[in-house]
Amino acid sequence: VRLHKKKEADLELMQKQEESNIRTEEAKQRGEKELLLLRLQSDEKRAEMGVQEAIERAKVEEDSKIRAARLNEDINVRAMRAEMQEKRQQMLSAIKATADIILGWVARIYGSPQNLLLAICSVVAAFGGVY
Repeated sequence: VRLHKKKEADLELMQKQEESNIRTEEAKQRGEKELLLLRLQSDEKRAEMGVQEAIERAKVEEDSKIRAARLNEDINVRAMRAEMQEKRQQMLSAIKATADIILGWVARIYGSPQNLLLAICSVVAAFGGVY
């Protein structure tokens, strides 16, 4: 009878230990699950913050590009004005050179009486030929 009671007591002790081990294992699993959930939430927050940082960085880069374009616009306008001024000067130089050539021709015609007479006769002949 004693042996039987001892077996029952041992069996009951083993059951209690097994239940205790199961509870301990379940608590451990719950803790690991909570820890995993916290890690997931933390990773999500970090990813969200990374996306926000990337968006902010893109906005800053775009703003700096716009600002640079505005600053360069002034430089480009000045360069275009300088180029236009240079073209204007070239055009004025070409007109002046042409005017000097024509002035030289007129001076040669009026400078010599023979050339003047020849020029007048040519003009009269040209008008006479038209009519």
